[in-house]
Amino acid sequence: MFALSDRWIEYFFDVAQRTARMSKDPSTQVGAVIVRPDKTIASTGFNGFPRGVPDYYDHYERREHKYPRIIHAEANAILSSHEPVRGYKMFVTHCPCARCAGTIIQAGIEQVAYPEPSPEVEERWGDEFTIARSMFGHAGVYMHRLPAAVMPMSTPSEKSVRVWDDFACSLASLI
Repeated sequence: MFALSDRWIEYFFDVAQRTARMSKDPSTQVGAVIVRPDKTIASTGFNGFPRGVPDYYDHYERREHKYPRIIHAEANAILSSHEPVRGYKMFVTHCPCARCAGTIIQAGIEQVAYPEPSPEVEERWGDEFTIARSMFGHAGVYMHRLPAAVMPMSTPSEKSVRVWDDFACSLASLI
């Protein structure tokens, strides 16, 4: 694992937020950035339809059309990388869902940083987030959930959470 200063963390979250703006989804824009150990960007991704698939406005408006077609930002970033991402970090504008957690784990990403979800997002996606956190914990992926008030992170001494199972967690320093 590799350490990042607050300035780098802020920069990578800024890139993730700017990448999210590329999404055409009117309800949710998510961005992801994969970072190499030398602090360079390996890949970015946003939630959207696969290349070549028409992204008509009504397909985004109607969930029964959107969900089967959309590729999440995390998966797009991994699929768009032209290199293996094992041992890299990922910065995401939202907590990954269970499906993306599995993709992140399989790709070998070691750390995932994301902002604390809003109450509305937590209400809607809470079960998915719980499953994702459990999967990350079992697979040994460090999760850095940053409080919204601290986003981007303001001090190098912020603590991060590594989830060991569904209900228990331990604190670890942001590495």
